[in-house]
Amino acid sequence: MMAYPNVISCDKETFLKSKLNQEYFRVLEIKPLKGIAKPGPVYEFSMTGWSQRSVASKHPILGRTEELSQYEMYLHNAILQHQQDFTRYRDNKFAIAFIGPNSIGKTRLLEECLVNTPKFIKYEKFVLDHYDKQFKNLWVAAIDNAHYLDDESWRVLLIILDTKTVFMVIALSDDEEHTPTIKNCLENSMIVNIRLSGIDRWFHAALACQLLDVQAIPADLEKVIETASAGMPGWIQNFVISLVQRGALSIVTVTREEAIDLGAVVPSSTLLRRTDVHIGAQYDDALSKRLSYQSIYSILSISAFSKQGSTFTIQEMDTIQMAVLAESFNFDDITMDMSMDAVILKTYDSLNPYEKMLLKCASVLGDVFSRRMLMHLLQNDSPRTVALAVAKLFVIRVLECEGGDFTRDLSMVLVHPAPTLPSMAPSAPYCKCLGTRQPACCEDLPNYAFCGYMKFRHPLFRSTTYDLLTENQKHDMHARALLYLERFTRRCLPCGGGCFSKFVGLRCDDGLVQESEAVKRTRHQIRALKTETVVPGDQDQLSVFAHEESSDFAIHIIPECSSLELLKKERSSSRFLEMKRLKRLRNKQMKKGVRSFSSVETNNCECLTILMTVYSQIIDHCRGAGEFNKLYEAYIEYVDINLISLNVPQAIRLLIEVENFVQNEDLFPENVHRKWIKRFQLAKICSMRGVCMLESGDLAEAKKQLLHAMELYYYPFPTSKHWVKLRSFGASLQQLMAVYLPKIYPKRISGIIGYYYEDIAFTLNILYQLFSECKETENAKLEAKCALNYALKTNANFRLLCICYGNMISVNREERNFRRCLKLKERAMELCHRKRGQLDVTEVQAVCYLYTCMFLFYVEYGKKMEGLELGLSVIPMLSDLTDLNTRQMLLLWLLKLLLADLRINEMVNIIREFFYMTDHYDLSSETWYYFYAIVILLDTGYCVESYGSCEKFYITKGDAILRSKTPEAAWNFFVAMWLITVRIGSWEQSIIWEEKIRKILSMKYKEHEFNIMMLIRLVEGLLITLVKETDQRNLNKILLLKKSIKSMFRDMNKACCRAPMYRPRLKLLQIIIILYYLLYAYFLYIKKRKLQAFNLLKRAYESAKQCKHISLLIWIEHTRSHWRGTLTQACVDHWIYHLEPDNLLDYTDFDPEKIDIVPFTLPLPNDIEK
Repeated sequence: MMAYPNVISCDKETFLKSKLNQEYFRVLEIKPLKGIAKPGPVYEFSMTGWSQRSVASKHPILGRTEELSQYEMYLHNAILQHQQDFTRYRDNKFAIAFIGPNSIGKTRLLEECLVNTPKFIKYEKFVLDHYDKQFKNLWVAAIDNAHYLDDESWRVLLIILDTKTVFMVIALSDDEEHTPTIKNCLENSMIVNIRLSGIDRWFHAALACQLLDVQAIPADLEKVIETASAGMPGWIQNFVISLVQRGALSIVTVTREEAIDLGAVVPSSTLLRRTDVHIGAQYDDALSKRLSYQSIYSILSISAFSKQGSTFTIQEMDTIQMAVLAESFNFDDITMDMSMDAVILKTYDSLNPYEKMLLKCASVLGDVFSRRMLMHLLQNDSPRTVALAVAKLFVIRVLECEGGDFTRDLSMVLVHPAPTLPSMAPSAPYCKCLGTRQPACCEDLPNYAFCGYMKFRHPLFRSTTYDLLTENQKHDMHARALLYLERFTRRCLPCGGGCFSKFVGLRCDDGLVQESEAVKRTRHQIRALKTETVVPGDQDQLSVFAHEESSDFAIHIIPECSSLELLKKERSSSRFLEMKRLKRLRNKQMKKGVRSFSSVETNNCECLTILMTVYSQIIDHCRGAGEFNKLYEAYIEYVDINLISLNVPQAIRLLIEVENFVQNEDLFPENVHRKWIKRFQLAKICSMRGVCMLESGDLAEAKKQLLHAMELYYYPFPTSKHWVKLRSFGASLQQLMAVYLPKIYPKRISGIIGYYYEDIAFTLNILYQLFSECKETENAKLEAKCALNYALKTNANFRLLCICYGNMISVNREERNFRRCLKLKERAMELCHRKRGQLDVTEVQAVCYLYTCMFLFYVEYGKKMEGLELGLSVIPMLSDLTDLNTRQMLLLWLLKLLLADLRINEMVNIIREFFYMTDHYDLSSETWYYFYAIVILLDTGYCVESYGSCEKFYITKGDAILRSKTPEAAWNFFVAMWLITVRIGSWEQSIIWEEKIRKILSMKYKEHEFNIMMLIRLVEGLLITLVKETDQRNLNKILLLKKSIKSMFRDMNKACCRAPMYRPRLKLLQIIIILYYLLYAYFLYIKKRKLQAFNLLKRAYESAKQCKHISLLIWIEHTRSHWRGTLTQACVDHWIYHLEPDNLLDYTDFDPEKIDIVPFTLPLPNDIEK
């Protein structure tokens, strides 16, 4: 139409006959149309999304008996077939696709299928939109709006169906044009296609009664529905909504006889209330968890009906509820005016000005909103006025309760969902929020007037109300909502409740930013006067460090006093010098130790949830308020939070949105170098996309994105090895000056140039990770050096500096440059001590990575006690760490040190918490758990998991453990299990592992202690096997074994010479050299070179004594006594005896004070023993 340019518009008749959901249309303003006297309402077509239904409904579904019977039949067939190895072609049905036009009732049918699913089968529903487990038992998965799936997802669905572990119920529209891939998938034999049509006309009246929650409707109303609906449940719902909200229908209580005399249609009670017995508890549970409260007009309490057995006896009731048309409303009005938007506008016009303003503010906040934000936008201090308006909107069904739990109200921006209500739902209007408070002046008002967490009953009401706002009003309200989120977004209480380190581009002062004395004095005066003035760069500093008791170090703040007293104290030079001397002394003491950040409580942290909730709102409010710079920062930070949460698909989608936004919007005034800044922002987007690709495993695309980002930064990666070496040499010189002369070089830079350098350092860190995974060592070293150099130019980004220092410590550790590692560790500790207050949730992983790198450096450098102290300080922060590589590397080395000190209980607690009962479960973690359980049994004789339990684990998982994230866990597990069988002489059982052992012997390993530990256990097993073959005089096997053992001893010797910890000047030995001495002495003793064997055993004992390795000291002394013949036969067989299932020693019985461990007796050939 020419009257409505640039929009897709239609009249009311087109709207009704389109059979589309009413959410796709909105009413346009009335304009005079030439030649049309009464044009009626005109609608604009817009894709505003679908509203989600809950799974359960208290009303039975109508007209879908045949479809439900087919669902139950095919589901029963799937239950029988999913555990069968072979399934006949005709029985291989593991999916049902309900295909039909929009508003035909596909979503409702999907929900009914889930309700009819047997209780022992788990189910899950997925609702898709435009943007868009490992199963042991059979699952039912319901996918709504499946026509939005892309071709790759459809192919994945077929792969999942082929596993016979998931039965899928799919709903998709046939109004959409399907791709050839979708058509081919639907034609697959595993998917049963069921075409849906409109419900039969004798169900129309019953459906209207369900929607109105009545038992009778006028006959005229039934005739209109039968004539115009074509059996479309969605059309009937929209039509009934329009009648209710415009006041054309009212509910009266009459007797059943009176209703029949008036000619009303009274459907059977079985069509209005569920009488199903077979779904019983499943329905009650579903209703309690997913209360939909779907009735459009009202919801009657279930207790109003008497229940006998399992059926509702509505027929026996004397009175019923009946819908009655208004007297002023005639049949022509019903047939001609069925517009949802028209009803919304009429309802809106009937409200008073304050109620209209409340709705406008609510529409700005979204479909679901909290009362706190609503009060902030209303700027009204009268609780009664707000309560009256909310109560009115609840009564007319414009708003309803979303259900919030305010009993643990610890955040101003996060609302926890209320626990599920019982199935007996109260009649509407109602409020299911917990912990809401009712003021004394409002005791006469109902409870729902003080609902703390509300939502629009229909999304179209919200969008229509929002469209009534002028652009200025939208701008102002979005700005106020943004201000609220910026002001009240704080960390959770376990994390101190202070500001986040970075939020919408603003950084909290965490002690890393250098400040002048004048600025510090001004800040102290502001605190002393209790003013609300905020110094630029110091937003809400008092709240940041309000919880001093929970901080790692006390933050000395000048006590509250008047400004005059404060100035007098500052004039006292002696007092000032004394405070300065104490501060220097405190800093000196702090630098000596390792800051543990012991106050971090990641188990109870809700900071990620808070940030995810807030950023999803901030993006909309920044766009509405025209804050484009903040919008860019919010997008980037939201992407970062999603990457921390491992939600890579969401991060990729956000990056696409922000890239389109940056390229299309003019964000900067003309006097700023817009081109340069836009290039800078696009480079950051490419860097973040590179992180996403790296997390997804697409290394080629990640490299492409990251190198493109470096080009946008005007710092391209060198194209030849010569330039790589040259730039690496220059970066090394800069780093030497920065590390050894930190006060002179480099010059500190702040502002947008500083942010530019920090973003380059961030990209270089990701390139270091990429090149490390690609085994491009020289390129990785270059990027690590350059990243630290750029980060030190600002020296103010704690998270970035932790990662840079960790990378450089790892690089120098690999190069055996321990002197440089010590200096870098010293600078990193100074950085951690400069950090003020508690760690932010975004900084935890960076600190864990830094401490892990320092811990590994301590391990290779031979500082056992320092390594243990550092490793244990990181343990409290590991529970929610999503970087599994860093996590496992730290834990594996820490467990070795704990085992060396026989701290068995601590070791078991760690492996059970972080490997067995972890939220980040994977097969490699479980493999590591069983491996360390066997290691404890091998080294101490105490049992965590028996050999039978570990063997059952392997039988259950099979060789799948070799395809986990860390296959070395599987190889170590195989060697440990094989060594158990060899020690006890169970040669028949050892056959299970011999094939794995042959593969291990043929592999080539890096000269690393972790791999050498596996070889040490292999050598022990081969030496025991050599003793057996020697007794049997099997010369061929003896020669082969000796050859293999000598080769492995050479590899162990190389590994021992690699680390400087074995030099006499350090006087520290590690477990590998001790075991090397012990096993080589055993080898010499088998070869009857007893004198050399005893000398080497003595060296092993002295080495173990120097490094205080208790378990090895006991084992060496036990071996020496056995060789001297002073051991009784009971002591010789002690370890094997306690390996029997009836004689196992439980690890909980271990007493660390008595140190009563059971060492294994290395067997000797018979001719030597004689």
